[in-house]
Amino acid sequence: MIQLATFNLRCPNTGDGPNYWHYRAPRTLAKIREESPDVIGFQEVRDETITQIKHAMPEYTFIGYGRDATFFGESTRIAFKTDLFQLHGMDQFWLSDTPRIPATRFENQSSCNRICNWVKLMHLPTQKRFIFMNTHLDHIGDEAKMKGLQLVLDVAKKLQEEENLPIFIVGDFNFTPEDAPYPLIAENELNDLTEGMAPTYHGFGKDRTEKIDYILTDLPKEQFTMGRWHENNNGVFLSDHDGITALWKD
Repeated sequence: MIQLATFNLRCPNTGDGPNYWHYRAPRTLAKIREESPDVIGFQEVRDETITQIKHAMPEYTFIGYGRDATFFGESTRIAFKTDLFQLHGMDQFWLSDTPRIPATRFENQSSCNRICNWVKLMHLPTQKRFIFMNTHLDHIGDEAKMKGLQLVLDVAKKLQEEENLPIFIVGDFNFTPEDAPYPLIAENELNDLTEGMAPTYHGFGKDRTEKIDYILTDLPKEQFTMGRWHENNNGVFLSDHDGITALWKD
């Protein structure tokens, strides 16, 4: 069995009060250690937090770098257990009309650069090989969300044309199942493993609640058991999003 996960950590923001990263980080990182996912896609990882995260997860290899032109800044890192996997390929690209040019974006998008990371892994105990993609779509531009998802799906298709491997696409998509981009998932013959899951974004328990975090795959849903990390310790949460897990049983 292989445990996959996606988790938006929420970047450090002093406006979050008791949920400021430095207050919740010990419990958040302890939760990750307790759940011990084999592969996890993080969103909203910052330069000032990555060292702390790596220190808490020494048994993992981290892939990815910042989204800015300097290759620093916010990132969508992928972490996998070093002793369980062999890395067979990796890349990062920008969600834009020129994805190979750093820090580019779509025209009708927020000021945030958006990226996608992917790895091709072999699970050593079972020899299973698969592709794991991690992204964080734009939070403002509806057109950018649509184009960003389509670009990720196009890259996924090209990767599968090279080798017919199972594929997983995870991340914070910033749209709900009721929004315009959602049908692209089924149109590209992927299954939404989070379908019907309770809202995954809660704004530290005081904002709107929405299901905007996803794990997609081309494999049958029956092969997976889903989970969600949600804790509230006197108003202090793990993040403003819940962590989502998929246990690959077959």
